[in-house]
Amino acid sequence: MDGRRVVFRSDAKGRTVIPAALRAEAGISEEGDTLVGYVEDGRLVIEPRAAVKQRLRARAEASRRDGVVERLLADRRADLDVEDQARSDRRAR
Repeated sequence: MDGRRVVFRSDAKGRTVIPAALRAEAGISEEGDTLVGYVEDGRLVIEPRAAVKQRLRARAEASRRDGVVERLLADRRADLDVEDQARSDRRAR
């Protein structure tokens, strides 16, 4: 669709038909796809569940590559060491 905007309406019961061109661009099949909807910055976002899963998996993989979990665990271990030392100092008094 090359970024064009499409205007469409919902009916009295709030049902909306997503035009075929938008479905095709978003990778939504004609029937059976599970969709996820949420509001982001005042916009309604609807996307296939598979796209959400793929994005989350990519983020998790990037976190593993960046060592985020390992850094978090190392920070927590350091905090525990400081807490243990403070307890030991209090007991020694």
